Amino acid sequence: MGYSLSTLAKLPLDTENDFYVFILGVNANWKGGILQTIYENFDNLAKEIGPNAIIAKGLNPREWTYELTTKYFGEDAQVDRFFPGILITNSHPDNFDASSLRILISLEQVEENYANTERFFNLLTDFISRKDMRFLDFAKNSINWVDEINKAIDLKPNILGFGINFNRLIDLIINKKDKVIIDDGKKPADNTRS
Repeated sequence: MGYSLSTLAKLPLDTENDFYVFILGVNANWKGGILQTIYENFDNLAKEIGPNAIIAKGLNPREWTYELTTKYFGEDAQVDRFFPGILITNSHPDNFDASSLRILISLEQVEENYANTERFFNLLTDFISRKDMRFLDFAKNSINWVDEINKAIDLKPNILGFGINFNRLIDLIINKKDKVIIDDGKKPADNTRS
């Protein structure tokens, strides 16, 4: 199903949906590029993802994108470099919590990594409609530091108000990637002391 909405509050809550795909784009009125391709093929994407998923775009792309990123990443999230982009989640905004899947992909990264963007969208629609995990290979090879650093810093009452998950930080440094955020809702091991 595909929706063009004025606000996130208008998104129907349906327990039958396995995935939500949100199109993010601050300047979606500009012509050209992959974002225009998505808008021109929006109905086809809605059809291809199948009946148990929703794809949605905002009628006011700037407000829509702000609303989505605030809901799924927090008000202070620094995710502008992912725009235009796609957010894929398994949770309706009203049901979003720490266990929810979030995949945020920069469409710039898609253009850089795929000479044929149709291949990317075939992988995306196969992931959503058939649970084909080949799509995650693209995403996993492009993890971003923003979300990972947020997982490495623990804002509990620790030393001076925060603690550091050193195993997560070491893993982060060793496996640095770019332009994609994946959060599967699983908490990293907590190696800090309160």
